[in-house]
Amino acid sequence: MESNAEDRIIIRLGTYTDPVTVEKNVCLIGEGPLEDIRLQVTDHTAVTIRTETCHIENISIQQIGIQESFAPDIALESSTIVGCNISSKGLACISLHGTASPVIKANKVRSGTETGIMIAGQSQAIIDSNMVFGNEFAGSEIRDEANPQINNNHIYGETRE
Repeated sequence: MESNAEDRIIIRLGTYTDPVTVEKNVCLIGEGPLEDIRLQVTDHTAVTIRTETCHIENISIQQIGIQESFAPDIALESSTIVGCNISSKGLACISLHGTASPVIKANKVRSGTETGIMIAGQSQAIIDSNMVFGNEFAGSEIRDEANPQINNNHIYGETRE
């Protein structure tokens, strides 16, 4: 899909199976019930953000293959993911690395084959008010020189909604 910088893209009800790479500053907003708007990608990272600013809201993002990949993968600047349901059968549910300093807020981050949220590099992420649960290893993992702010989250092992 072609878009212009600063576009607001409305995602309608349905299941989408192609990986998404965001290379322009855009907003991706799910319209309708969260459980009915699914980006469900097999054996690839579901969403790769390669831009300074991207806003994703109200979308179920699922990496469902066994390939070593993520649901969203963010390496740059200050994106926002809000009100999403995120899971991964590959690696961590969410990968934040490089200079990524996104806001990850009010999401369900669940059922990861490894970690719920992996924060590495020089990431200054803000992780706020999320439910992080049912991941194989840790709810969050901080590596390298990452220095995130982690506030008001519910992080637990068992799967419960």
